Amino acid sequence: MKYFIRLMKYSFNYRNRFVLGLVFALLTAILNGISLTSLVPLFDSLGGDTTKRLHFELTNPEKTILVEEIYMGEEFLDGLDRIKRVIISIKLQLNEYTKDMEPKEVVWTVCIAVFPLYLLKMLTYLISVYCIATSGYRAVRDIRQELFDKVQRLPLTYFYKEKTGLIMSRVINDAEIVAAVISSNFRDALINFFYVLTHLLILIYMNTELLILACITIPVVILPVTLFTRKISSSTTRLQERLADLNGHIQEFISGIKVIRTFRQEKSEIKKFKNINDKVYKRNFKGQFYLQMAPSLVELTSSIVVLGYFALGAKFIYAGKFTQGEFMTFLLILLFLLRPLTQLSQMVGKITQANAAGKRIFEIIDRDSEIEEQKGKLNLETIKEGIVFDNLHFSYPGTN
Repeated sequence: MKYFIRLMKYSFNYRNRFVLGLVFALLTAILNGISLTSLVPLFDSLGGDTTKRLHFELTNPEKTILVEEIYMGEEFLDGLDRIKRVIISIKLQLNEYTKDMEPKEVVWTVCIAVFPLYLLKMLTYLISVYCIATSGYRAVRDIRQELFDKVQRLPLTYFYKEKTGLIMSRVINDAEIVAAVISSNFRDALINFFYVLTHLLILIYMNTELLILACITIPVVILPVTLFTRKISSSTTRLQERLADLNGHIQEFISGIKVIRTFRQEKSEIKKFKNINDKVYKRNFKGQFYLQMAPSLVELTSSIVVLGYFALGAKFIYAGKFTQGEFMTFLLILLFLLRPLTQLSQMVGKITQANAAGKRIFEIIDRDSEIEEQKGKLNLETIKEGIVFDNLHFSYPGTN
């Protein structure tokens, strides 16, 4: 991961833009959580008696908090109970405000209230995308520029030893992999991370007993990702090597096409290309297979976890720890979390790919540059008698 962290430092050069994107990403997740929890009264009203007025039901734990506050005082409430007390106060105020509303009016009121939230969420999402994505693309621009500048200063020995196609592969293919990950992919990962964080906190608030269950199930969901990380890393490295061989062979073929035609080596070159192309195909297939298997397993384990939550939630409804609306909202949030969790699991594989590509990029950037001529060099005077070549030999740099 050290190469990926080093790649991300290029984004941190634009930290103001990056931090602003993080703030708006967090606001997007919070607004999404608020919009989902605001559906509680809507679910409570649907399917109910048409003569029944809207009333936010207090769960048994919330009633217990009110009793403790009455008999023991507010100072005896802990931090989480104080937060719940604020929610209870909001419920009581809304009950007073909506006590004369019919269920039909409740539905319209909730829809009108949720619509501006979604508009505000869309605005904060767009700002977050703009800030994080632009900082990522600027970082990619800087990486490409530094890589190209470094190639200009490499000693000629390097170009004699390395194929031109291999160098082009690192400048183009590896840089493109890094560009996709630290710009758009990393942006989506940050937003999904805040989605998971904020919505898990909402679930924990709705029922603290689910905190223990969440701690047990999260490792089960993440386990498939850890099983495939090493395979993804190894497959990505080998795929980039095969692509470099492919680029190198094509470059040499095109530059030497006259010699190949002269000596009638077309069949030999076709055979070589077929061999390299088959290796690229096999390695690319394996890489994509490992990359897609991990999210599929995450989705499977997440679905099993949701079924467990569903069964446990039904039990809590009968026990008075949930209202019908809270349970439906709880289940809706769980289903919503499946997509961010799946995309985060995919991001692990993509980070592994970027780490492998970054390693190849930094192998060039970290190479020693050609020794520059020292300042203060002597200027030769005008040649009067001529130049004598004595004991002169020729060889390529780095060879005998």
